[in-house]
Amino acid sequence: MFYFGVCDGHGEYGEYASNHVKANLAPNIHLMETNRLIKEREKAGLKSRKTKLTNEFEVNYFQDIFEKEYRNIGVNKKEVKEFAISIKDGFLKTHEDITYCSFDTQNSGTTACSVIIYGESLLCANVGDSRAVLGKLDDDKWKSLWLSKDQKPERFDESLRILSHNGRVEAYKGKLF
Repeated sequence: MFYFGVCDGHGEYGEYASNHVKANLAPNIHLMETNRLIKEREKAGLKSRKTKLTNEFEVNYFQDIFEKEYRNIGVNKKEVKEFAISIKDGFLKTHEDITYCSFDTQNSGTTACSVIIYGESLLCANVGDSRAVLGKLDDDKWKSLWLSKDQKPERFDESLRILSHNGRVEAYKGKLF
């Protein structure tokens, strides 16, 4: 498994937001997937030592479970879909966690674009207006394939999403510099 990610902070504390996401997003995805695996093992009647990650030993223990599970099984579409849910849950947990940080997140934040190679599958998750692009060599010419869509308010569906969450979409009316 390979994880690639890019963050682009914005606002006065954008650097802090970006650093928080860089430090916590991948571990949160890992935590969500580990919790999913533990529940799956318990449903199958297999015991896990503990379900809460409270110290370094447990983190290492669950890291070991996580790695062994995916080395020993063939990845199928169902597992990829379940892992995609863990990715989404990891993004949501990171978003929730950042609201408790010591810096102001009202007018600062970050984009986060992640690509994960999972077996023979490539998954992309994106928050904000960053974009992941894959280069593909086709008949001796490179072609770009967009893996994500920018979340910009100019897109109709994004504008509706913002408005449905009591946000506003309007042109900036101040000085930029």
